[in-house]
Amino acid sequence: MHNTAIRHAWSIASLVWLLWPTPPAGAVATYRYEGAAFDTFQEVYVLPGIDPGPLIDDYDGSMRVTGHFRLDQPLAPSLALTDISSLVREISFSDGRQEIGADRNSLRALVATDASGAIVEWDFRLSIARGPTAGCSPDLDCDLFGSIATQSLPEEILDVGRTTVRGSGTFWIEFAEEYGRVEGVAGGFTLVPEPSTAALMTLGLVGLAWRGRRKTAGGSLLPSPGSARARGTRGS
Repeated sequence: MHNTAIRHAWSIASLVWLLWPTPPAGAVATYRYEGAAFDTFQEVYVLPGIDPGPLIDDYDGSMRVTGHFRLDQPLAPSLALTDISSLVREISFSDGRQEIGADRNSLRALVATDASGAIVEWDFRLSIARGPTAGCSPDLDCDLFGSIATQSLPEEILDVGRTTVRGSGTFWIEFAEEYGRVEGVAGGFTLVPEPSTAALMTLGLVGLAWRGRRKTAGGSLLPSPGSARARGTRGS
């Protein structure tokens, strides 16, 4: 029975290992971010008679900045604020209205860590040019732009998502913009466990559950002195 239970525990742990989503090759450190919900919203338009409503969807209080990025290895402990933009293998951020990732046009990624390697300060900014959009004005060719930023620095704590329409005639003019933001309330980054770590944790939980079940059923993991297992069995 003992050996059978152990074999079952290993089988379950192996199954978890096989089914766990596999990250891209070489991506050994994934950091995930979740910010506070937006509490400030603004709609701006410059040209008289041009309503950005049909062009840009509104932000609301159910939205926030979330995202993740991956590196080849975990961040070093006690790291001063450092630009890691060139080290990012994969990144994707959302503000609830748009997502910016591999198709981004620009990326700024600064981080600082504490003695344990956890991210304690950061400045992430992603932007994208999404191309032409119809309906802004018969006299202008209009293009849609987006940006997402999260900062937690001594001088500023801010999450913001922004969508902008620009019209090109004789010169560029920004005439419609929507944004959602939250200021002074920091979100946080967490290091996502790799599959190997998760599998080991699962194996440990399975073992603890089996041990607890054995204790509940028999009161002890060891046979009592007067039991048949302790005395052994004899053939008749």
